[in-house]
Amino acid sequence: MISKLIFDLDGTLWETKDSFLYAYEKLSEEFPLKRKASENEILSFLGVKFKDLVDGLFKDDSDKALISSKGLGYSIEYMINNPKTYSSDIEYLFSELSKKYDIYIVSNCPGKYLEAFYSISSVKKYVKADYTIEDGRKEDNIKKITDSYRDKAVFVGDSYTDYEAIENHRKVFFVFAKYGYIRAHNYDYSIDSLDEILEVIPKIAEKDRMLKDDEYEVISSNDSNLTLICKKDVFYFGFVHFTNEEDDVRVIKEMKNKIGKSKVIGPINGSTWYSYRLSLDSYDFRLYPDALNDRRITELFLNQGFFVEHRYSSTLGTLNPKITELAKKAKLPPDYTVKVIKGEKCYDYLDDLYKISTDAFENADYYEPISSEDFKELYIQNIRACSPDLVIIHKKDEPIALSFSYEDPEKRFYVSKTVGIRKAYQKTSVLLTLIDYSTRIMLDSGYDKVLYHFQNDRTKVLYEMSNGCLIRRKYYGLLGYVNDK
Repeated sequence: MISKLIFDLDGTLWETKDSFLYAYEKLSEEFPLKRKASENEILSFLGVKFKDLVDGLFKDDSDKALISSKGLGYSIEYMINNPKTYSSDIEYLFSELSKKYDIYIVSNCPGKYLEAFYSISSVKKYVKADYTIEDGRKEDNIKKITDSYRDKAVFVGDSYTDYEAIENHRKVFFVFAKYGYIRAHNYDYSIDSLDEILEVIPKIAEKDRMLKDDEYEVISSNDSNLTLICKKDVFYFGFVHFTNEEDDVRVIKEMKNKIGKSKVIGPINGSTWYSYRLSLDSYDFRLYPDALNDRRITELFLNQGFFVEHRYSSTLGTLNPKITELAKKAKLPPDYTVKVIKGEKCYDYLDDLYKISTDAFENADYYEPISSEDFKELYIQNIRACSPDLVIIHKKDEPIALSFSYEDPEKRFYVSKTVGIRKAYQKTSVLLTLIDYSTRIMLDSGYDKVLYHFQNDRTKVLYEMSNGCLIRRKYYGLLGYVNDK
């Protein structure tokens, strides 16, 4: 769980460029320079100690301590008189963040600098603790925050040195402030404005929840990245975000280097309960839900030596009249009952869905247990998105089987998304009853075509039983790579 939010200061929370230029001009009037520096050269010292600017630009026989002290004073004077933070309302931002997270500030700046920031921002009351250069190195100060807690943290900074400060901290995510001073090439997420952190933190928290206690690291090159996940000595990759071929290839090669002589499989975003697979063809045939990658991403992996480890398909066709007639005749024992639930009423049956699904799919490829809480959150999202038709079969009060279907959002066909039967009740009569009820709902809704969505090509039982005339098929795959070098 993420409970701590750590901010760098310069280039992350407030803008100090003009204060550097102002301090340099004031100092150059009082102390001898090695040479006149350009604006770009002066600004190149942003994000480092003010002493470095003094050592680099003023003559060696000068009183460097005095220059540094006066320069710091000039810089603070300018920023107090010309305050400029990167948020439209930084006090509101900190107030909102502090409702969920402990907030820290860790910076290489002097303590007086931080106090100046507090005086113009009014956020000190929201900050649990702060650390400056007087307290030690940035990486050590971050460690003080993270090592005493089991929970994880997010560090927001604007440079590669900020990333290096947390590179070896497994419990810290790095968010790169792209609007800051220095480029960073490795990061978990990036933001174009400070206010975006309100949107990014929940995304990081969701990803962390999906990955549970798995060991993982983000491999990135500029805005291209993926997450390498280790589960019981097996590597997976997921959360792929690719932007351009040069950076994409660099990320893939780095992943291949990190797995050693092991095998990696993906994309899997944490587990198969969540998003996984890549589209292998029919990229123009958009379905819901879908793997939304384009041809370039698939070919990029294949060109880097990946192969299709497991294949899945979504098949559109007409009903098989022989099977539908057979399904009408299916009879269940008298202690079995069938319920049809529609739309938001499905919320009332989430416990039944969980009990059936976790038993029925326990032997599926790459299956992992999921908590009831996470399962319900996942299905709540599904119900909101598609307003499904749910068929549940009970034996007395015990839920034993389900069919989860819905109308295609574009009204092109009916979608059979999930059929699950608990292992102890996997009988033909139960499957035929699910087919019968789902078929009647489909026909009553005015559809004569059905999409059997995301089926493992090794176990296409429902499609093989009930499909009549094939109209179109789309393939998906989990890719694998074995590093034998």
